[in-house]
Amino acid sequence: MEFAPVGSLTIVGSNFVMADLPNGGEVAPPLVTTKTDARANGPISSAGTTQAPVSTTTAATTIAPTKSKIVGGDRQHEIARLAKALRDERRATIDPRHEYLFGRLAEAIGIEPSQVEDHILGDDKFDCIDDFFLAGGRRVLMFYYQESKNPEPNQPVYGRLANTGPKKRVMISTGDESMQLTGVLYYFVRPNQPKAITPANIVNEVVFGQLDASNGKMLESIDQLLANMLIPLFQQYEDWGALKTRSNINVQDFLDAMSQFTATVNGASDNIAHQVKLAPSDNDSTLSTLATPNDYQTMAQNGDFIIECEKLMDKWCKQIEKILAESEQIRREADDVGPSAELIHWKQRMATFNNLLEQIKSSRCRAVVGVLQSAKSKSINRWKDLDARITDAANEAKDNVRYLYTLDKFFSTLDKNNPNAIAENIPSLMNAIRMIHSISQYYNSSERMTSLFVKITNQMINTCKRYIKNGCSRLWDIPKQDLVNRIQESKKLNNEYQAYFHKTKGKLQESANERQWNFSENYIFGKFDPFCKRLDRIVDVLNTIESLSGLQNIRVEGLEPIVVKYRSVVDAIKKKSYDLLDHRKPDFDNDYNEFKSQIEYIQAQLQLFIDSWFRKSYTVEQSLLFLNKFQDLEGVKIDFGDKLSKLLQNFSKELDSVRKIYEKNKEDPPLSRNLPPTAGRIIWARQLYQRISIPIKLLQDKMDLSKTEDGRLLIKNFNKIAEALLQYEVLFYR
Repeated sequence: MEFAPVGSLTIVGSNFVMADLPNGGEVAPPLVTTKTDARANGPISSAGTTQAPVSTTTAATTIAPTKSKIVGGDRQHEIARLAKALRDERRATIDPRHEYLFGRLAEAIGIEPSQVEDHILGDDKFDCIDDFFLAGGRRVLMFYYQESKNPEPNQPVYGRLANTGPKKRVMISTGDESMQLTGVLYYFVRPNQPKAITPANIVNEVVFGQLDASNGKMLESIDQLLANMLIPLFQQYEDWGALKTRSNINVQDFLDAMSQFTATVNGASDNIAHQVKLAPSDNDSTLSTLATPNDYQTMAQNGDFIIECEKLMDKWCKQIEKILAESEQIRREADDVGPSAELIHWKQRMATFNNLLEQIKSSRCRAVVGVLQSAKSKSINRWKDLDARITDAANEAKDNVRYLYTLDKFFSTLDKNNPNAIAENIPSLMNAIRMIHSISQYYNSSERMTSLFVKITNQMINTCKRYIKNGCSRLWDIPKQDLVNRIQESKKLNNEYQAYFHKTKGKLQESANERQWNFSENYIFGKFDPFCKRLDRIVDVLNTIESLSGLQNIRVEGLEPIVVKYRSVVDAIKKKSYDLLDHRKPDFDNDYNEFKSQIEYIQAQLQLFIDSWFRKSYTVEQSLLFLNKFQDLEGVKIDFGDKLSKLLQNFSKELDSVRKIYEKNKEDPPLSRNLPPTAGRIIWARQLYQRISIPIKLLQDKMDLSKTEDGRLLIKNFNKIAEALLQYEVLFYR
């Protein structure tokens, strides 16, 4: 059999190697090592005896490892060369879109863009970036920044990226791989998927964000993302496509679901953060091996081990006793906390006690209890008592959560809707609470039901405050009528709330078999009534300001100091920085009393000013025109009846004066310069008529002259003089 020329074939990593001989002679037969038989000791002769192996076999076995090492090094260099070529090829395709992504990642991570580029260029999923840029391409592009347990094969193994241990890298993620997120997730989202991403629009079309999962902070990071960015953004968003506006019921349901999910995430994060872990011990490894009663009996013979278990159980008992003591303490809650806090509280308690129960049922705890029971330790009685209390507390929390969840939809209504919508749901809410009070095993106490009602009242007040403000920081910036309407709706909610409460209470009194609502109504409604009283005072301030606002438009000599005083009083009440709707703080009540006092002073000054005007020598016409300026001011307390009575007397005197002037000068009236005698006489008569006709028209606008004796006499005298003047004009006209 002939072999190929030396060097034409080299097989590495198999069971044989053909290599060059130094003398260029024959090739030695292959060395077979897969089986052990007689031939393993050397070639067999024709006689059937075993011969010693030739020296060429030894030469082959010594040369093979050297050749294998050389070839393996060449393979690594070839892989590195190909990886570098691929990176260079990808680097040539980088444009401003890639640079934007790398720059945002580098800025968020705190490294150089060149480092981000080095990490990503060798990533096997690099094509995901180009797909993200395409019209209709992938909507989300994700990057992990964490330690890479399985480095990418295309990453170089030289220079500053040499693999000297686990290092944090930027890696592209599709969300489908098995790689677990242990660091930070950075993502780019394109809301407008059909539109291609270009260097010109990437800033506006791509949204960047991150989620930090390092050190177990994933839930906290999701909560911050939802609560601080997404939900506020959605709440301000107006264009909802086919759903049109934010007021659409589907949009509201979506926003409510987002808020509820955020609350759930937040609660889960808090539960994890406040979990209590039973103290470890140095014997945990031993305890993990104990599983049967025989194991417990065996370890119960070890006195030192019993002492260690009793010490460990004592630590556990102290931990559990502390948790139970804290759970029985009176809760410290904000004065305006809503009913959702009640559900959150019991969910946290349920999580806490369920976590303890799981640890109590763990093999470690069972082993300690089993050993101490076998040893008849006195610590067991204390442990059993705490175990029973923990179980009862867990059952209580679970039962309360189950019933409070039936009210969760009402809690959302109380928080999100306006007062009118809340009022529509009050009957259903009362029935649900009635059911809980009747059948709940733990939550039916008067104290807990009263506390629940107080929290419901708090939420109604908070919702009314938000509804009244409607996003405005100052009530004075809201149009007056809109503000008053919202206040009236809030007061109506209070009335509906109390009415349905008393209606449900009355129905229960008619049924002797049901639990009665013996709750403190003063405690339940003791906040809503003062809040409505505060609203009444705010409306009173608004009406008072509006009733005197016309003062600023009156132009009368001597009135300016009163107008200046009015402006200063209004500015003072409007410049207050505290929350006017916070009925718990008395600041507004003090300022309200001061405001009313200042308004009374202004009204008194106005009365004095008007009285002083009438003491001066003005005609009836001038006096009536003066009164007209103040007639529309609702905030001015003027006795118009008394003033008109005096004006009637003055007008009677003016009629008599006009009559006397006519009688005295009708033969030779005073004429204006350059007027013909006839025209001058007619103009003189018309001036006298105008002098008495304007005042009587003004008086008739103020009062019905025909209803009083003085008025009828005044009309009679006026008609006589008017008739004489008219006849005088006709006489000379002819």
